[in-house]
Parts: sequence; C-alpha cells; structure tokens
Amino acid sequence: ANETVLIDNLKIFTGAVTDNFRITNFTFDEMTGAMSLTWNSTEGEFYRISYTTDLGDWNIDLDDGFEGAAGETTTFPFNRSELLVDEQAAGRVFFRVERAQ
Repeated sequence: ANETVLIDNLKIFTGAVTDNFRITNFTFDEMTGAMSLTWNSTEGEFYRISYTTDLGDWNIDLDDGFEGAAGETTTFPFNRSELLVDEQAAGRVFFRVERAQ
C-alpha cells in the first residue's frame, strides 16, 4: 500500500512511483556562465525552480511560476550570475524543480 511517513521536515514516500517528473538535462557554459535545466513537463502547468548550497534551505527561487512549454519537456535558461552562492559553498549548487502550488 502507498504510504507517506513524516519525520520532522523529512517526507518519505513508499509505494510505486508512476510519475516520470524529473530533471532530464543540465547545461553549463563556463565561458559565458549560461546554464539551463530541462525536465519532463506538462504544457501550461507552472513550475518552481529553486536551488540550495546545503540541501537544507530550498527558499531561494530562480523562478516561482515558470510555465511549461509545448511538448514533453521544458527548458529553463539562466545565468550563473543569478545564483547567490557564498564562498563556503565551495562551488556546490543543487537544483530542484517542482510543480507550483
């Protein structure tokens, strides 16, 4: 049976995963700083793109209402200069795309 278990702020889902929603491609051009994320999407649905340097605080949004493109995937272009990354991050950045509420 499918079940959701909550432990503090950690959510664990059990059961079969039937959703194919995930980041499928990432690009980065070191010369220009151009970056992009691509994910499986639904046209007209809105997505929140966020990032973190510590896998704990996901409150930094690159966009909180990016509309899904026509077709099966959506690509979100951005630039490294848009990221607020401190020296302690040592170049580590983690991205998350989720359906906007």
